[in-house]
Amino acid sequence: MRRLINHVLKKNFNNKLKELKTVNDLEKKLIIMNETIGRKDFKVLVIDDEGFDVTPIKSLGYKQFEVKYSFEEIEMYKKYDVILCDIRGVGGHIDPDRQGLAVAIEIKKQFSEKLVLIYSSASKSDFLENDFKKVDGIIEKGISTQRLSQRLDKEIQEFFNYTRVWKEQRDKMLEQEIDLKVLCVLEDKYCKILENKRGIEEELKKSLDFSSVDFNKIESHINLLVSFAKIIVNVGGVNG
Repeated sequence: MRRLINHVLKKNFNNKLKELKTVNDLEKKLIIMNETIGRKDFKVLVIDDEGFDVTPIKSLGYKQFEVKYSFEEIEMYKKYDVILCDIRGVGGHIDPDRQGLAVAIEIKKQFSEKLVLIYSSASKSDFLENDFKKVDGIIEKGISTQRLSQRLDKEIQEFFNYTRVWKEQRDKMLEQEIDLKVLCVLEDKYCKILENKRGIEEELKKSLDFSSVDFNKIESHINLLVSFAKIIVNVGGVNG
């Protein structure tokens, strides 16, 4: 990997660029995600003090669907891919005003790679609009199980889209003025991991070995790509 990086950062980079993969290459040759990833693949949690009957939604295919009645230690949420959090009655001991909204914000802060949704019938007008921007969306509590499953399908497909993940991190790195050559190599490694479904930690983290890059600027982006790639691969990934 180090040899490749040193190679592409030299004068003949333009020639080597032709050999590097992009997310557009994946989109041209791979089946779209919603044909390869099913409801059964995602670990979903609902946090609701009133509980939640998981039987109906499990019958619709969300087999790994669990419920908790209150906020627990933050590490307890590490194993889930999707977290739905009620507002009223959840997390009042943490934040009496925002309650479950504060819980959802904290989970998202700790686990950026998780899809964190508010699941509540509370009015948005009772809270600061900016707080809702700190989570990934809102699903109205009380909708039918069929409608809930459809909303989850949509949110999951959009959030765990490998192209969206890459472009978001790429744009943030561009804002930090990370060398374009570095971004090309990172995109290539990210694509190869998704195709091969192996070597996630090893391959992407090797990409940190850039002599011309400030590690402090790039490491958080690499770690986030690693986390997303793990989830996408573990739930079925993208297939040719």
